[in-house]
Amino acid sequence: MKIIPTPPIAPASYLPDAFELLFGDDLIVGDYPAGTYIRFPPGTKVTLRQNKIMSKTHVNGLDGTIKEVSGVGDFQITIEARLVALTYSSLLGSKTIEGIASKAGYALQSLLTQLKNIRKVWEMTEHLPVTNERLDALGIEYIVLETFHIPDNATYYDQAVRIEALSDHDYDLALERIGQSVQGVP
Repeated sequence: MKIIPTPPIAPASYLPDAFELLFGDDLIVGDYPAGTYIRFPPGTKVTLRQNKIMSKTHVNGLDGTIKEVSGVGDFQITIEARLVALTYSSLLGSKTIEGIASKAGYALQSLLTQLKNIRKVWEMTEHLPVTNERLDALGIEYIVLETFHIPDNATYYDQAVRIEALSDHDYDLALERIGQSVQGVP
């Protein structure tokens, strides 16, 4: 007789504290609540990095280089989450229960359903609105998804996901020639 272990409520590597569960900073990527979006679970790690855009020039006879800063680059954003589910596939058995689960959020969705939702957002080609207080404080309103990693999982109820993205803005580009507007652009 083969004994199948019961999945824990959360893996030992992921135990968010009560404050994070009650008051944590949500991370939502996509058109929330009207369209396709991902609401990442509590405990999701968001790492930000930004470089200055600069030219470096070496001058003979001087140690080091002369630097000219011309601005700052996009934020490079890494999102690392752990999806935890009670079931791996649609084993809930009933369309009604599955419908309730999708409205209740990730807690009741199967692991494969969560991955399918993430893939729907991943396949979108335009920049996506992002909702998160820390990103908002840094002026990041939109992101463009660049890389999607799903490593092999050791269990059927716990899946790591890593998404890399770049910050983006709504740009209003007006193309003009000297004193003339380009045809089709006011």
